[in-house]
Amino acid sequence: PPCPSDASNSAADLSLWNGFDDLGLAGEDAGNFDRNPELLVPGADEVIQILEFRRHDRDWIIVERFVIPEDAQAGTTGPSGSLSGQDPRMRAALRSIAAIAWASDEPPDDTIRFPERYDFGPDPWSRYRIASPDEDP
Repeated sequence: PPCPSDASNSAADLSLWNGFDDLGLAGEDAGNFDRNPELLVPGADEVIQILEFRRHDRDWIIVERFVIPEDAQAGTTGPSGSLSGQDPRMRAALRSIAAIAWASDEPPDDTIRFPERYDFGPDPWSRYRIASPDEDP
């Protein structure tokens, strides 16, 4: 019998694939790109979203491109956090993948206190090094 972690992973995989099926992205006919996606370069204010799939020894790539609207550049993407040019299917797929890694594209709550970061310069360990006689301390 599979160990519990394997069983939960297969259930998560099945749930993810079912979601892709529901979105119409889980079949190779959904692929719209047949070149190397690493060679894509976004234009000014452009977003490129890439999903690469492999299922039953078949590969396909889905590429969506859109330009960020001017009002969204100022940080006003609306209550749903979506950009007007973004394909809702792609947004749903990317969010489902991110959820597996406990990631979110929602802005953090203002009550969260983030750790303070200090800049100790280019060499934070310099104060602990012993200077040679011919160097200035």
